[in-house]
Amino acid sequence: MKSMTGFGKASESDDQFEVTVELRSVNNRYLETAIRIPKEFSAYENKIRTWVKEQLARGKVNVFVSLSNVEQGGEAPALPPQRAARLYNELKQLAIDLNIKNGVSLQDLLAYHAIADSGGDTLEERQFESLLKPALNKALQQLNAMRGEEGSHLLADIQSRIEIIRNLTKTVQENAKSNVRMVFDKMVQNVEELIGSKKIDPTRLEQEIALISDKVDITEECVRMESHLKLFRETIAKSGESGKKLTFILQEMLREANTMNSKNADIEIQHQVIKIKEEIEKIREQVQNIE
Repeated sequence: MKSMTGFGKASESDDQFEVTVELRSVNNRYLETAIRIPKEFSAYENKIRTWVKEQLARGKVNVFVSLSNVEQGGEAPALPPQRAARLYNELKQLAIDLNIKNGVSLQDLLAYHAIADSGGDTLEERQFESLLKPALNKALQQLNAMRGEEGSHLLADIQSRIEIIRNLTKTVQENAKSNVRMVFDKMVQNVEELIGSKKIDPTRLEQEIALISDKVDITEECVRMESHLKLFRETIAKSGESGKKLTFILQEMLREANTMNSKNADIEIQHQVIKIKEEIEKIREQVQNIE
């Protein structure tokens, strides 16, 4: 089991450049990837999303990619005068060829800032990808390790609460048996007080009251609750994406608890059911962070 919250950061470099990838993930219903990358390499956004999807199933993931020059140690390589002059001439000629009347500005030259070094060489796309992908993979490994560690803590907490619900359900079921008998006897007493000395068929009376008493019997709900608990334990024991299925099972568990509460008038049983609902809600909050 993995959480959807985590952090990972890694860098990959060669003799000239260093690419750093930082990942931050939080809860989300689906997998959503937001990417910040130097504009000149924005074409890699789809590849990054694909690589992230190969290792993550759910969560909102923020990907930050930065590029720095190893020799200069800056966020982006400097643009020396000779290199700037050559780029200016190339861009100026391109503007003429494309009939761009605005000409070439300083901002246009600086757009090449991140891919030019002091020697005049540029970081080619193939070279960039050879640094980007391993850096991303390392960052994803760190992210998954953190998500796995937090997931183990979530699992321990959820398992303890499932056990609490199981024990509470068992107590409710035991108390409910005597409660049905009590409800039946009380109904008989109330009917006898109402009719007084009037004659009534005892057999028919018992049949009618038995039908009413059956409506307050929560044995079936307790049995279904135990079945849901079993399925929940089996689901969290399996690897892979399970958060959505666990959420559905919790909805069914809450449905059974609400039915128990509505069918039963015994205060003690109602208190036990309230505790069950509290534990279900706590588990639901935890499950929202499960991948």
